[in-house]
This record gives sequence, C-alpha cells and structure tokens, in this order.
Amino acid sequence: MNSSLEIENFKLNHRDTGVHKIQLTRRNNLTYCGDERYIRGKSKYWSICNENVNYFSETISLINNFSLFLETGRILILYSTKHETPEHVDHSYSDFLQEFIWIRLDNNKRFYVKDFLGVKHFVECSCVWFDSRSLHGTENSIFPSLSIRIDGIFESSFREVIYKYIQTKL
Repeated sequence: MNSSLEIENFKLNHRDTGVHKIQLTRRNNLTYCGDERYIRGKSKYWSICNENVNYFSETISLINNFSLFLETGRILILYSTKHETPEHVDHSYSDFLQEFIWIRLDNNKRFYVKDFLGVKHFVECSCVWFDSRSLHGTENSIFPSLSIRIDGIFESSFREVIYKYIQTKL
C-alpha cells in the first residue's frame, strides 16, 4: 500500500480524550450546510477516505450490505488504549434524533448510557442504538478496545422498530 493510515485523536469539547479515531468517511466541505444535525447521516455530505479505506475495504463492503440503512454518512472506527471516554452528550437539539449504530468489536470497553435519573445502564450487547442526547461514556479498561460508529438514515422498517421501543419506555 502506498498510503498510510490516518489516525486522529478523538476530541470532546476540543480536548483530547485518549481515544483515537480512524475515519472511513470524511466530511465533504463543498456541500457542508453548517448544521451538524442534518449532515451526519446523509451520504451526499461525506466521501470515502481513500487513504483509510485501503486498509478497511472489507469493512466498508460489509457496512454497504447492511439492510438497516437507506444511506450511510459518517463512519468512524474508535479505539482506545486503556482510556475511558469522558461522559458526554453528542448534541442537545430536542427536535433531532440521530440515526446510527455503534458496534463493539470486543468486550473490553464498558460502555454505558445514563437514564434521566442519572443511573448508568451498561451495554451488554455488541451492537446498539441509543439516544445520543443522553449522557454516555465508557469506564476505564486495562485492555485496548475497538468499536465502529455508523451514522446514516435508517430504513423505515428499522426506524419503526426503534421508535416503537422508545414509546414503550416513555
């Protein structure tokens, strides 16, 4: 391979977290509309990162064959070497619910989402969607961890399943 893998520090509020990211898609600034709510899941705002895709072409092929999405936007591989991800919310727009899945590739990262009472609920499965307006983070681990986040626009049947689930929890 002629290109090198691009690895960046994952930042929250402009601060390094100790977590690293490998972007498989990169924001297309020519079509960027300026409002983060509307771009993460839409393919027209994202381009494949040729330099990183050389290493993860099979991952991209797998994602493209998922029947969960009408289209995909931002795709990130996140890895940490024994660091926690600080507790945070992805956004606070009350009128916007992000459509994405988070896939854990190992059980080393203790990922949690807090409910409205502040109780941590640890994710025990390998693939999850959650309301990214809720506080979430990971606990410190003695082992490295690896996960993938795929933002997109859900197929309507998958969206209905999630929304019905949400309604039973309200």
